[in-house]
Amino acid sequence: MKRSSRMQALTYSGLGIALLIVAAQIMVPFGVIPVTLQSLAVFSIIMLFSPMEAVATIGGYILLGALGLPVGAGFNGGLGWLLGPTGGFLAGFLLASIVAAVIRKAVGQPSTAKAESALDICLGLTTLVCYYCLGAAWLMFVSQTTLAAAAAVAVLPFLVPDAAKLLAAISCVRALRKVLRPESLNELCERCSDQSLSARDS
Repeated sequence: MKRSSRMQALTYSGLGIALLIVAAQIMVPFGVIPVTLQSLAVFSIIMLFSPMEAVATIGGYILLGALGLPVGAGFNGGLGWLLGPTGGFLAGFLLASIVAAVIRKAVGQPSTAKAESALDICLGLTTLVCYYCLGAAWLMFVSQTTLAAAAAVAVLPFLVPDAAKLLAAISCVRALRKVLRPESLNELCERCSDQSLSARDS
């Protein structure tokens, strides 16, 4: 991998992790599982980043939280955060990034705007299915309740908000793609790399 490509991947992952942390703090308390903007961030990362960047970003975020850094909603972290009632959603985010990577590899680069939009919708729905399934299953396990009861808490109240966040993510990503052209990203990454080398030499 070229230096500029490595710098781009690191820059994207760092920005993505920061976005996930900030989005987790924008929340509305709602029973056991709060409503946050984190799913909006996850949708955007999976659609906009390269497959490996998305996996590394979400995996890195979960790793930081597991190590005790306060990256979760309400600035929570540690094993209690990872294995608590919302732990299944975290696993679902990571699974979604992996499944999305497989889908994007199978489909390839969309050749038209319509194909790109269709792929974004597919990736968004895949993300929803992954984190709903794992979120409800894990909540059922930790609370020792039925799957129907877990789904009533972890899935049904979030259907409308998540649909709105998915549409918002698609719109945001479409706008960002027009701004974040490859040549601009490469120039930014090379500048960051040069600055870091200059700082190290001095």
